[in-house]
Amino acid sequence: MPSFMVKSRWSDQTQQGGGGGSGEDRVRELVTTKAMVQGSIGEQSGLDPLGIDPATLGYYTEGTRLDGRATIDYSLYGNEKGVLGITHADGSVGINPEAFADDAVLRAVVAHEDVHVGQIMSGNFWYNGSAGRNAALAVNEVQGYRQSVASILQSYADRPELAGYLDGQLEGLANNLEKLQGTPYFRQVTTWPYNYNLASSDQCPPTACYAK
Repeated sequence: MPSFMVKSRWSDQTQQGGGGGSGEDRVRELVTTKAMVQGSIGEQSGLDPLGIDPATLGYYTEGTRLDGRATIDYSLYGNEKGVLGITHADGSVGINPEAFADDAVLRAVVAHEDVHVGQIMSGNFWYNGSAGRNAALAVNEVQGYRQSVASILQSYADRPELAGYLDGQLEGLANNLEKLQGTPYFRQVTTWPYNYNLASSDQCPPTACYAK
């Protein structure tokens, strides 16, 4: 397994059992140095500008549909909605550097986005041009949130400090289920076995959504 997070003072502190603030604080410190090191380190050596070991992301995506599709997306850092991952219509995935602050959280983000890549590959991704696009998006998200909740629960029993992240995922699940009330999809996603299939009119056509 690659060294977790960064080749920097953070990983040194981790190896030595040192403190130095929360994971979020340390990520914030690293992100603010991006401009200073991008030219001198990132472009010349091919390493990530913040010192995040590229093998770290590769380790967590290996064997998933994100393998070879995911990159660290610095534009997501500090976003108001707290988005830690995003899947694009071409199947590429961006991971917020803040997700690297915790092993279990990074696994959950990968699990969530893996669902969305699978939806694209199977032709079941929501289509922005359809009349039912809001409900279709909610169906996609319900499936994704259920997967990230299942992932984080694997670590939660031994790590109660993950409660905040778990609560956020459950809230995301609840919000999207609420959006589906009164639509034909609601019964599909709330009755076991769950059915996440979208109507053909709500599915993104392969000319617009495709996984390379």
